[in-house]
Amino acid sequence: VKTENIGSDSIRATELGLKNLDRVLDHLVDATTNLGEDYSLLEDTYKSLVFHRRNWFNAVALNVGGVVENRTLGGRTPETFSRVPKETQQKAVKFLNDHAFTTPTKLLNPAIVNRFRYTGVATDVAAQQKAIMQSLLSSGRIRRLMDEELLQGEKAYSVTELVGDVQTGIFSELNQDRPKIDVLRRGLQRAYLDHLKAELIPSKDSGGGGGPIFIGGGGETGSDFRAVARVALRRLHGQVQAAVSRAQDAITAAHLQDCEREIDAMINNHRK
Repeated sequence: VKTENIGSDSIRATELGLKNLDRVLDHLVDATTNLGEDYSLLEDTYKSLVFHRRNWFNAVALNVGGVVENRTLGGRTPETFSRVPKETQQKAVKFLNDHAFTTPTKLLNPAIVNRFRYTGVATDVAAQQKAIMQSLLSSGRIRRLMDEELLQGEKAYSVTELVGDVQTGIFSELNQDRPKIDVLRRGLQRAYLDHLKAELIPSKDSGGGGGPIFIGGGGETGSDFRAVARVALRRLHGQVQAAVSRAQDAITAAHLQDCEREIDAMINNHRK
């Protein structure tokens, strides 16, 4: 159910919203501060911008595994529910990769953030990125994609395609000649691996089953997510290995080596 960007093209609406947000940021300090006063209004307004940004991205994410309901009576329309076209779903994931999962340097402008925050400067953005990633790979969305595949066959946007597209976007630096991964992106990549780990490796509280059921997870009987995640991780393992030696800085190399060990542990644990 949409609460933001309720028109026919939520992707285009969010694109325009982000452009307006960038324009607002240019005037944010002047518009919210007065001589001799603190920066509480600036901080509140900044948080409001981050909140709206989250809602816009969520509106885009609704397209993935999206179902449109036409509330009509019998005889007026042939179908109550229709699926969002595959092309639109792919476009939505690409948009989130390009905008939601990248580091918003203008939003994190030191001239703004340093006026009211000295630690955890990107906490809100990092939490937002993690939540969107988990939402894209949530059990409910996976189920809808499986329904779509059952009903539409090759015309459907498959679970394999979704996981592949999300993983490629989150680890896009691996395609660079000299990979350099910033703090936010490293955190998002670790969050992605943790998400898949919860599916592949049962928690102590799950009784040895196929992974815990949790918000954002795919761990439930009958889901394709576990099988798809295993294949995706094996592919990612090779890409990370190849990128380690090309890393541009020490922290990127260390991060990639840690990812390599983490992926290897997940794969080997699952094989036992």
